[in-house]
Amino acid sequence: MKFTSFALVTLLAGAVAATACGSDSATAPGPDPIVGVSVQAKGSSSATISFASNAGDASYDIERAEGSAGAFAGVTSVPA
Repeated sequence: MKFTSFALVTLLAGAVAATACGSDSATAPGPDPIVGVSVQAKGSSSATISFASNAGDASYDIERAEGSAGAFAGVTSVPA
């Protein structure tokens, strides 16, 4: 699979943002969104993702999806 740098950056930024989403329940408090997200392409097939962690968070799951209709799949989990 080959991505352009822009597509990869967009894909990864969307994946990081999506992992910050919690339950859609109106009564359950959701997680605080992550802030300061930046993605730097490191070539045609990799990128570095940086963001500020939230107090109390233990880890973050990084996911990716192929295309706008692709299902998200786990890539890795990183400590907060």
